[in-house]
Amino acid sequence: MMPASNAIISTLVDRETLLNAVSLNSVGRGIMGVLSAYLAGTLIETGGVDAVYYVMAAFYVGAVITN
Repeated sequence: MMPASNAIISTLVDRETLLNAVSLNSVGRGIMGVLSAYLAGTLIETGGVDAVYYVMAAFYVGAVITN
């Protein structure tokens, strides 16, 4: 777990729900780690390694456009 992430969580939630918030954040990171590896593997299998880079570039462009 990233210390900076925990520090941000502690400023966003109250003391009573801090443990639940940190736990939920950890579970979310774990699930996304598994799902992203699965999706990247599937994308490599179907479209090749280049397809993964194109999808990542599209996400970065989308993030820049929405900000």
